[in-house]
Amino acid sequence: MNKANLLIIFLLYFVALSVSCTNTQEKENKNEDSTLVEKKEGIDLTKYDRFYNDAVRLLAGLPAEEGSQLMNLDTNKLWKEHQEKFGSFFENILAEKYPKVYEFQKENLKEANDSLNTLFYPFSGPDFIYSNIFFPNAKKTIMLGLEPVGNIPNPQEMKDSEQVIKFFKAVDIAMDSVFRLGYFMTFEMGRDFNRVVELNGTMPIICIFMAQTGHRILNIERLAINDNGELVSAVKERDIDSPKDDYVSAGRVTYMKEGDLEPRELVYISHDVSAEHLKTSPGFMKYLNTLDVDVTFLKAASYLMGWMDHMRNFSLEKSDYVFQDDSGIPYHYFDSTKWDFQFWGKYQRTLKVFKPNFQADLQKIYATPNMAKPLEFGIGYGIRINQSNLMLAKKNKLVKII
Repeated sequence: MNKANLLIIFLLYFVALSVSCTNTQEKENKNEDSTLVEKKEGIDLTKYDRFYNDAVRLLAGLPAEEGSQLMNLDTNKLWKEHQEKFGSFFENILAEKYPKVYEFQKENLKEANDSLNTLFYPFSGPDFIYSNIFFPNAKKTIMLGLEPVGNIPNPQEMKDSEQVIKFFKAVDIAMDSVFRLGYFMTFEMGRDFNRVVELNGTMPIICIFMAQTGHRILNIERLAINDNGELVSAVKERDIDSPKDDYVSAGRVTYMKEGDLEPRELVYISHDVSAEHLKTSPGFMKYLNTLDVDVTFLKAASYLMGWMDHMRNFSLEKSDYVFQDDSGIPYHYFDSTKWDFQFWGKYQRTLKVFKPNFQADLQKIYATPNMAKPLEFGIGYGIRINQSNLMLAKKNKLVKII
């Protein structure tokens, strides 16, 4: 029996049990017991609704924790098979692909991580996997994309087999994109996030990745950025979750790692941030300018920083470090008197579709002997043509003092 069928059978069995779960959008009706969890690792978990973590673990194929309303599923044969299949999928992928990335991070990004509080990851889609493995010390992560925010599905509301099939098929496609290519394909995400209501945005994928990489979900909120640049609760009547309207939709995940003494937060913003469109939503840049960014991370960023002057200038002005592949900020925009550089990988050409964005000055650097160190893994668009590359730009001390 294949993985998809096991997942479908499992979910249908779950619905049949009518396990009492809290509706994420109607928390006033939640079961009182759902807030009763132990104090763990210095964070008082009784302040948080455990529904979020229980539901995400269910979707991620992880076993229910003690006290979970879903605990009884652990004894069911179908659940055990689902857990084994889905869990081993992640284990194999993480074991195969990410040890080299982790070693790179330990060797080359230690200084950036040691001083890291806020990570800015524009044009990210739901890519928590790479942001976390490169920058595991981030206390606040700001992600940005055209994909809608979406919601964590309530399993009680997945009432028919067709809905379940569509949900897991969409999840599988989204997962396959990042694991096979090292990045999310925007076209594929747009198609699949709109295919079914349960996978209507990035939040399910972000949270599944969080759970599978050892994080606990504490809270999930739908937010917005108002005209004053403030992050506020979403207005349901206006929040249609379209990046093309004048309402800046956002979602926030509060989460923790084992041993954390303070919760972390990830804010995902769904909005068209072209200069022309931002004339209709001036609060977006006001919000960005409230951030004290330590690191800007750019990967498979569609070369948007070449023409999005406002986003490029913000990143260069605000960041102490910029870590990117060649699809990020073009090299010639970095003032060599203000930045120090390290390079890894290869850069002789780009994908044909991105040929107009080829950087001759960057090619000269990579062609200079001993200028770029080897890169032991593929990443970004270059993974298709054996041209993966990374650059770390560090703002020098003199500039930061001035």
